[in-house]
Amino acid sequence: MGIQRLSAAWRNAVVLRFAFVATVCVVVLMVAWTKAAPWLSYPVAMLTEEVLKHGAPQWTGTMRRDVGRLSVEFAHEVVRPNSGGQRARPTFNADPKRYAYGLPIFLGLLLAAWITHRAPGRHWRAMLGYLLLLPLQTFSLVMLFLIGMVRAAQFDQKMLAVAPWQLDAIAYCFQLGVLVVPTLGPVLVWLLLDQRFFKEVIIPGWKSSGGTRQ
Repeated sequence: MGIQRLSAAWRNAVVLRFAFVATVCVVVLMVAWTKAAPWLSYPVAMLTEEVLKHGAPQWTGTMRRDVGRLSVEFAHEVVRPNSGGQRARPTFNADPKRYAYGLPIFLGLLLAAWITHRAPGRHWRAMLGYLLLLPLQTFSLVMLFLIGMVRAAQFDQKMLAVAPWQLDAIAYCFQLGVLVVPTLGPVLVWLLLDQRFFKEVIIPGWKSSGGTRQ
């Protein structure tokens, strides 16, 4: 009887079951993602290059893109640290997958919803979610390069040809792109694409569990 009651409680605990399955799916997909990330994040490097080329042409020099790496040269010469006043154009390197780990989080949530509910349409949601995440991941990588250039110029407004509020905006957007977007972005994309599951399964399950406790 105890096992049967526990089994029944587990079946009724929709939110808890989904959270457990989602955690397992995210962990498994995160391991798999580390192998495929250099290729899956390659479009992020392409988009970042285009954004910097057209959005900050006065800051960016030569750019080089490879699988798993994007290099951007600063267009201005700055004093090199511990060089006796020598000036050079610094080059910033970044791995495009650095802020692209939201993909396995999104896919983990999507897969958990399918496992616990068996709703159709997972394939097109997975592809659309991947595309929707690309601009968010690009935003994070762009801000990483921009903040690097701002710091290299020591926040020199004349060299950078920007207003003080623009420097503040870059600093705030960098924090947003590093701390918030990579983890919150995939959750929001999942909620956008899986609204029906969330409304018909998660919300009633949450209300049901709350009513049971009362």
